[in-house]
Amino acid sequence: MKKLISLLALHSLFLSCAQVYPLNTYAEVPTNAYIKDLNNDLLPYEGDWKATWGNKIFFV
Repeated sequence: MKKLISLLALHSLFLSCAQVYPLNTYAEVPTNAYIKDLNNDLLPYEGDWKATWGNKIFFV
């Protein structure tokens, strides 16, 4: 039972040490850090985009 508790404590320690940074981080980000869209900064860019250039229409 003690081994199980110590294993769970060690597992939770490793999970809590993850370095997650938002996309708009202005600080220096360490190597192998995880950058995530925490503030939903990319929502305005989702969807279909239409562009016209000359006689051609582009959909992205």
